[in-house]
Amino acid sequence: MRNPAELNPAQVAVVIPCFRAKGLVGPVVAGVLRVGEELGNYYQLLVLVVNDACPEESWHEITGHPQVQVLHHSHNRGVGAATLTGLQAALEQQCQAMVKLDADGQHPPLYLLDLIPHLLGQPAGELALVKGSRYRWPSPPGSIPWARQLGSILLEPMARAALAYRNLTDISNGYLGLNQLSCRYLMAAQLGPSLQQRYLFESSVLVRSAWLGLELREFAMLPRYGERWISSMESGAMVLPLLGFWSQATLSRLLRCYMASVSLGSGLLLMTALSSALAGYLWITRVGPEIADRTQVSAGTSSAFTTACATALVSLLLLFLYDYRSGSDVKVLRFPALLRDLEKKQSVD
Repeated sequence: MRNPAELNPAQVAVVIPCFRAKGLVGPVVAGVLRVGEELGNYYQLLVLVVNDACPEESWHEITGHPQVQVLHHSHNRGVGAATLTGLQAALEQQCQAMVKLDADGQHPPLYLLDLIPHLLGQPAGELALVKGSRYRWPSPPGSIPWARQLGSILLEPMARAALAYRNLTDISNGYLGLNQLSCRYLMAAQLGPSLQQRYLFESSVLVRSAWLGLELREFAMLPRYGERWISSMESGAMVLPLLGFWSQATLSRLLRCYMASVSLGSGLLLMTALSSALAGYLWITRVGPEIADRTQVSAGTSSAFTTACATALVSLLLLFLYDYRSGSDVKVLRFPALLRDLEKKQSVD
């Protein structure tokens, strides 16, 4: 007698945005299909390749297969829009879990062996975003491009402040997994900040997930960068947009958490603002002019200015501590697939 799970296999969508991936997307799709065979009859994989008006017509590399669907954009709309097209198609076909990976081979399909069962094993009603991280496992020097490492050093502290996810890493990693319920919440147009259509898509997914209260999990994976990989940080084109995006996200979260509701953090923020304003006023009207005139600052003015500065500093430090403690920890996952990937890499080296 066959297992009931084999008679009604869970359908899982693997969404692959495709743009300028000639010579790359074919092997990625083939790898996903091999994983589907290894998973057996308990899961039915649906590969959704979204052709984002690729000028190389990369999607022609994909041979006909009943589990592969190619969706087309009439014009280039960006990786975010392509991903959303794939996720929407997955929801319409009642897929129970969705995984997004890139077409350039940076995201090995091997990790699907553990990621898919993990997504489908979540308790009912639990919302979570599961993403890859290339910084959760020690990597040899030079395995991650310097531009990517520099971008992480500069932007990850800002992202943690904007999201209140403690220990967050690899904010630009687009290897994403969601169960159906989490995906439906993420895609709901009326909920939370908007999802970006182009290169800020992964960042906007994190912001929206934090706004919705999704638990964030990161699974360790080995970094892979081919010769054709080009970092937007390397060209400098995305530095200012990223700084602006995360600054705005940080301000929005602080306003939502500490001004739209009353809490201890609200009091600390108010005390910081009032003390800073008083210190600024005293400097402009009293302390600064008296120093400029080389006259002695009165004891009362000096005491008031010093007290205001100290109060502002202490309140700000307490606010940082309160905000940090109010955040949520990122859960770290280490799948068995990581060991297989390590063995595979060692055999190649």
